[in-house]
Amino acid sequence: MVRAVSVPVTVDFERGYRLPPEELVERLAATGAVGLNLEDSDPATGVLVEISEQVEFLRGVRGPPSLPNWTW
Repeated sequence: MVRAVSVPVTVDFERGYRLPPEELVERLAATGAVGLNLEDSDPATGVLVEISEQVEFLRGVRGPPSLPNWTW
């Protein structure tokens, strides 16, 4: 999709499809997308996750990336 359009593309990653944060970021970077949306609820139940769990998840996604030329 990213290569097919001339506008920035973001990815709806649901809750990360159970990927560890580092792998999620690596896969996002490989798409060429400019950003992503991450849900704050469990996709199976629709129930909001605990705040502490969401904070930890987002910290993992935002953490120091190991990818070259990655800019936040």
